[in-house]
Amino acid sequence: MMAVQVSLLFGRKRARMGNVRLRTVTYSDLSALRHEVAVVDGPQFQPPEFLVVRYFGSYRDGSEGTPDAKYILAASAAAREAWWSRCTVLDFRELVYRWGDNMAWVTQIGRDGVTKLQWPLAIVVGDGCRDALRSLLRDEYAGLCVESLDEAFTLCRVKAEEHERQLKQWRPRAEPGAAPDTAG
Repeated sequence: MMAVQVSLLFGRKRARMGNVRLRTVTYSDLSALRHEVAVVDGPQFQPPEFLVVRYFGSYRDGSEGTPDAKYILAASAAAREAWWSRCTVLDFRELVYRWGDNMAWVTQIGRDGVTKLQWPLAIVVGDGCRDALRSLLRDEYAGLCVESLDEAFTLCRVKAEEHERQLKQWRPRAEPGAAPDTAG
């Protein structure tokens, strides 16, 4: 742990804020999971059609897996910021997950806080996580989880069309001075 003298610069004056102790942290402190990111090649200056975040390792059971769930969320959020794509695919084929409720947080990846719409998301499952995800996600499983990248791309394309339709409906309601939607 290192002690750092923190001060702020206001114009030419320094205001002392006191001693603050900082502790260096890394993602590997949070979780032993690993990930890699891939994007689909496409036309220059256009976002990739798909962003794939592939996870490796063993998700800890129960509440001990909370840091692993946070790692999955953080890695996917960073990937979505760095390589924005309309469609996100989480590849869990090399992930071992047996149980833990916080894994359900992954269903919120791509949720837009402004529009309340979900950007297209698919999860590729494997032998190490399929049964546990099916049990945890129950109603959402069929609409999110698939067995291959090809199936994920197909699912995301369908979801992208629906998302675009929903976004077109949302835009007029969100614009200042827009007339209320009276269609029933």
